Amino acid sequence: MTIKGLKKKTGGKTKVKTLKFSVDTAKAAEDNIIEAKALEQFFKDRIKVNGKPGNLGDKVQVDREKSKINVTAQAPFAKNYLKYLSKKYLKSQGLRD
Repeated sequence: MTIKGLKKKTGGKTKVKTLKFSVDTAKAAEDNIIEAKALEQFFKDRIKVNGKPGNLGDKVQVDREKSKINVTAQAPFAKNYLKYLSKKYLKSQGLRD
């Protein structure tokens, strides 16, 4: 006995959502307050993937173009996390109260 309209579910591929964020440090770099290179390295060292810092793998890429830092990540990644890390960097440099 067969039932019309019912099909076997096949495992379809899910599309991976890519998120892009950018941190512009142009004004701070002009005033010689911070260096984009140092902030980029800070992000590479401190961003956590699967609970381990510095373990970016292929899920997160951090690139720098002059004074603009681009972070490209797969879906579970929050903008607030970058804000948190930026504030942490400023605090470590003694630029934030």
